[in-house]
Amino acid sequence: MKPSEPEAVRALLHDARGRPVPFINIWSGEGSETDWHIRTDPLVGRLAFFTPHRPGSGEPDFTKQNIQRQRKCMVRRLCQVCGQAIPPRDAGLLVMSSISVATHEVYEHGPVPLFSEPWCHPECITYAAAICPGLRRRQNQHDFSLIRPRRVSLIESRGWVEGPLERYTKKEQPTMWVKAAVLEWEQWA
Repeated sequence: MKPSEPEAVRALLHDARGRPVPFINIWSGEGSETDWHIRTDPLVGRLAFFTPHRPGSGEPDFTKQNIQRQRKCMVRRLCQVCGQAIPPRDAGLLVMSSISVATHEVYEHGPVPLFSEPWCHPECITYAAAICPGLRRRQNQHDFSLIRPRRVSLIESRGWVEGPLERYTKKEQPTMWVKAAVLEWEQWA
């Protein structure tokens, strides 16, 4: 049974078929890596990559995140689905799967999962998991669980891109993504 659409999801931009497009997803009109530019990002306090900011322009790509909205969600603790703040009393949820936990960061007590997909409100991820083909596929493959982080350290991912910015970004690698190293967590029902 499909859960009811949360109010915050109803307020999102929708694609041509009427499907809500998560806040985090990139639109084709926001360009590719050749359209990226670099400037200081106050969220991380250093140079970072940006795309042309045109959500709703073109077609949504449900498989890719917008680089600056990803950083914004991680740093400001915004829900990746609706883009709204996660209240301080609620730690928010993270999706644990082979796609969202691509690598591990090593801390004094050993390796910890490093999440690239930002926080979610419980009601937003419950709804998204019921309607999103990608999330349903992960669930069917038993590659999907939700955790409630208790201790988190944010880590900047830096890099370079091919094309017009290649020489510059190889010299001083700007921030690309912000990832969450989860030091303590509990499974969410």
